[in-house]
Amino acid sequence: MINLAEKKFNSMQVYKKLLDVITENVLTPNYRLQEQKLAITFNVSRTVIREALFRLSNEKIIRLEKNKGARVYCPDIKESKEVFHARKLLECSSLEESIKKINNADIDKLISICSNEKASLKRVNNRESIRYSVEFHSLLVYIAGNDVIYNLVKELAARTSLIISAYGTPYGAGCSCGNHEELIEIIKDRDVASAKKWLAKHFDQIQSSLHLDRKFEHNDDFSKIFEINT
Repeated sequence: MINLAEKKFNSMQVYKKLLDVITENVLTPNYRLQEQKLAITFNVSRTVIREALFRLSNEKIIRLEKNKGARVYCPDIKESKEVFHARKLLECSSLEESIKKINNADIDKLISICSNEKASLKRVNNRESIRYSVEFHSLLVYIAGNDVIYNLVKELAARTSLIISAYGTPYGAGCSCGNHEELIEIIKDRDVASAKKWLAKHFDQIQSSLHLDRKFEHNDDFSKIFEINT
């Protein structure tokens, strides 16, 4: 186990640590992030902490409130549905181009990601399964070759990861509501219509599996939280 007090972090490293524990649902929605406690935990200045928090705020992972500090972002039901709907529209619209351009090497990469995702789901490792799910969807959009859509999907994927990790069940993490291998087989057949139908249903299933009325308990021991995840 690494002693955080003995390591010097920069703002990007702090950002990644915070993103990890938020995505893993260790820091749950509405959790208050106190600058001073974080600065002590990471052995850095509050300026470094503010830089990390500002980046997370821009990505809608946390929210910054004047004179109130930072809290883990807590999307309401309406916003959660809108985020999923936006991802569904963007990813389904890019599928036709992805299927046109995909090659055997791309398919092999998608299969490898699926294998890793299934292994993490068997271990009930929410953090890993969500990461592999995002990697799968991101690669599929990347293959289409539209950088604007790709960057938008990456941003939305981070927000849906927060929603899924917070409001999903341990066995509903990532994309366990639908087997990505099924989509790969459809893509191999170059069946655009069926691929779009599968993906749209996939997002609807994930969204319907969430428990958006969930209440959260907070752990205020920052040192313990970050030692666990180092």
